[in-house]
Amino acid sequence: MNSIELKNVAPISQLTIPIPEKGGVVVLRGANGSGKSHALQAVEGLYDKNVRKTLRNTDGTQSGSVKGMGVTLRLGRVNTSKGELLCEAIDGRVDPSQLVDPGIKDPVAADARRLATLVRLANVKVSAAQWAEMLGKYGSEIELESLVDDDPVTTADRMRRKLHAMALSKEKQANSSAQESATLETSVADVNINGQDNAAELMEELEQVNVQIATGKQQRMSIRAAIEQQSQAMQQLETLEASAMDPDACEREWQSYRSEIERLTLEEVELQNRLNAIRKDVEKNQALQLKAMERKVEAEEQRKQIELLKVVVSKTIEEPVELEVIEGWEARREKIREDLKLCEVIKRAKQAIHKAKVLAAHSQELNDEAETIRDLARSTDSVLENALQDAGFTVIKVHDGRLCVETDRGIEPYSELSHGERWRIALDLTACGLGVGAVVPVRQEGWEALDPKNKHEIQRMALDRSLVMVTAEAADGELRAELFDDEGEVDAGSE
Repeated sequence: MNSIELKNVAPISQLTIPIPEKGGVVVLRGANGSGKSHALQAVEGLYDKNVRKTLRNTDGTQSGSVKGMGVTLRLGRVNTSKGELLCEAIDGRVDPSQLVDPGIKDPVAADARRLATLVRLANVKVSAAQWAEMLGKYGSEIELESLVDDDPVTTADRMRRKLHAMALSKEKQANSSAQESATLETSVADVNINGQDNAAELMEELEQVNVQIATGKQQRMSIRAAIEQQSQAMQQLETLEASAMDPDACEREWQSYRSEIERLTLEEVELQNRLNAIRKDVEKNQALQLKAMERKVEAEEQRKQIELLKVVVSKTIEEPVELEVIEGWEARREKIREDLKLCEVIKRAKQAIHKAKVLAAHSQELNDEAETIRDLARSTDSVLENALQDAGFTVIKVHDGRLCVETDRGIEPYSELSHGERWRIALDLTACGLGVGAVVPVRQEGWEALDPKNKHEIQRMALDRSLVMVTAEAADGELRAELFDDEGEVDAGSE
């Protein structure tokens, strides 16, 4: 009979754990605190590197050791190992008792834990391509490659979390769109969108009215300027006519002075003695002649200005557009502007209602997509189930999130089977996942929860399948490892 030898491991100074070649149950018995859990950990440390790191030698000793199944562990400041495992063993995290009772009240959650245990038990792998086939277009959105690792259970959990987070994001977006849609509909609830919407015709009429108003006002300004110009011309005409000189009279006056000059000039020849006096008269008359010429020129200018003013005064001024007509046009313009504002309100209301419908439709699409994504999150179990089926674990099926088995009574939830039936299937699955002589650790609470009859059945199944199940139970006395006494246990339980 093979064995596992523990020396100076935590509170354990020395312990031999027998490993029967034909299989069976090995029970670590002892009082609480005697080291049962440390002993189970030590067994796991022979094949589990992570557990191996947690092992410690007994306080006050230089080193400790665990030997068995072809492996030797040396415990100290740094734990070391040598040798190669000679028999199959199962990761301590995958305890068959987890299949029987995961310790979770919610049946769906409990079955999810069982499924995870089975996947690890079967050591199945799910490739990135298999996950991608299940996820479809959402594979790239959740960055599938970054989520996949060697543990399909961990991968499935990551995907579920990622998918649920994505679904939650879609639902939040859907709620936001729905709220915005409702707000838009509320904002235009009082608008009669069936009212007349003739903005184009009104804009054309507004342009025409604006032209009429501008033309009318410009005409009135032009006429007012013409009237003002005519009034000023009349005033100037009256002033000039009242004080105007006669050009003909000025001409005659100028001619008389000229004749006088000629006469005097002749007399100058004759009357040299009167030269000085006559020269003075000449200079005086020349000055008067110059002034007369200036008056003549001024008179000509006055005549031209009078003619021009007469032309202005004689012009016929058309009647201006009545102020009431312009006011009517302006009133019509205000009415058109009000109608255009209403048209704009109706237009915006229609746009808001259209946008609200688009947002509502988008909200529904997001909700539908969120539900699809949540369905995908739930479908991760189906991928694990398919992987189990491919690995030969055909006894277990998944229906509506529940772990089921096919019995002579039909398809039944695994959790509703009797305790013994669940243990039988759990060990069948363990045997399917491991070879002959495999060592299977089982938590103390899993073993202690069994009644004597079920312990008897498990011993029989372990022997039938050549499995070694190492477990523990509280008992009086020092820590010890014993082969399960099939008849003794049953008899003790019957007393």
